[in-house]
Amino acid sequence: MRRRLWRAGIGIVPLCLALQATADQAAPTPAPPSCVQERDLLTPAEVAEHRAKMASLQTDAERAAFRRENHEEMRRRAAARGTVLCDERSGGPKTGTASPSRASDNPPPSK
Repeated sequence: MRRRLWRAGIGIVPLCLALQATADQAAPTPAPPSCVQERDLLTPAEVAEHRAKMASLQTDAERAAFRRENHEEMRRRAAARGTVLCDERSGGPKTGTASPSRASDNPPPSK
């Protein structure tokens, strides 16, 4: 009787090892990003179109209005993907350094 149990145990061990190896190989499903950058929602063609449109606008007011419209479109795209724009997640404006073209617009601090 002991031999039967021992042989049954030998047969179960490889089965358990095979099941464990299969479970280890299954990749977990990645969680969707909590936020997305606007540029990640645009195709390269849309980026080129956006840049051309910004360059063609004559005043800061026109560019600001175009930016607001584009931002609303990106907000809708993000919502359709089940996420939000990263600057909206924090509830405040985007943080970071000024772009070189904008940094030159500001005079250096006086001593």
